[in-house]
Amino acid sequence: MSDYSKSQEYRVRDIFRARGFSAERVPLSGACAAIGKGDVCVEDGAVLVDHKSTRGKKMITIHREHLEKIKEQSGEGLGVLTFSYMRNPTVYAILTLEDLLTLLRGVV
Repeated sequence: MSDYSKSQEYRVRDIFRARGFSAERVPLSGACAAIGKGDVCVEDGAVLVDHKSTRGKKMITIHREHLEKIKEQSGEGLGVLTFSYMRNPTVYAILTLEDLLTLLRGVV
């Protein structure tokens, strides 16, 4: 893993923390609260985040296997794939439509 990728995982962790969530970067994508693997574990495993980043590219390829893996590993929790581009402050998130609808039920 490159230092850039690791720094981006810390960045995602810090974004969650800045909004009041308990979040930890998982070293070497190790076990997250005994629910699976991921790069960032939020609220003791309620949310499992896998982060992808790129350096200097205009495109990131997200394979279906990445999405299926994070969903499977999150178990009953929320599985989210985040990604970012170098020199762009925005972090994007991908989750299933069903999970988005579940989240929106508490907001709308």
